Amino acid sequence: MSTKDRAFQIDQMLTAHGSASKAALMKRLGVSWATLKRDLSYLRDELNAPIVFDREQDAYRFEQARGKTTAKKAGKAYALPEAWYSAQEVHALITMQTLLKNLSPKGQLGPHIEPLLARINGILSLEGADNGEAGKRIEVDGSLPNFDAPLFPAIATALLKRKRIAVAVKPKGSKETIAHELSPQRLVQQRNNWHLEVWCHKHNELDRYALDQIKQVEQLDTKAKNVALKAK
Repeated sequence: MSTKDRAFQIDQMLTAHGSASKAALMKRLGVSWATLKRDLSYLRDELNAPIVFDREQDAYRFEQARGKTTAKKAGKAYALPEAWYSAQEVHALITMQTLLKNLSPKGQLGPHIEPLLARINGILSLEGADNGEAGKRIEVDGSLPNFDAPLFPAIATALLKRKRIAVAVKPKGSKETIAHELSPQRLVQQRNNWHLEVWCHKHNELDRYALDQIKQVEQLDTKAKNVALKAK
């Protein structure tokens, strides 16, 4: 696990539980005290994270202001490294999100559904992406897809940030790649494959590519064009 990955884990623990002891953090991260100290220094010094040690609780927490924990407010003051998840993790999270939405709020699990959904939405959201955007832009059909999609993180990041991408696409049966500028609209998992629905700015029309057809991807600064898509 990299320093950036551990920083993300620490932020998630403090946000979810309010505080975390040295022992709990070391166990979660699987690191020594020396490494944890470096990670905490990285969060404070490099990312401006307002993490303090509470001697009464014997635990680390986000600094409080006016009696309220400011972890989310602090997010405006410091920025975690941009993080995204593998295709496997996204598939699991979106599947959980879908299952939770279908559970009755009046059942035994009712009181726990909304907090769980909020947590999943928070994990799936990226900086600059609206809450719930992943649920609208990434669809799964419940089957187990082929997770061999190395460009998935870059494509998913641009999709949720609503940014255009420059790609090199290799059509089936061709030995050459073709450059396109695309506005990603939706990632769809069908059977064992991922597909990307896009607006092609070269041909001014909707198009669709299997992820294994895309050989290179670069996120552009240009805002993506939003196009109405048919419901699945």
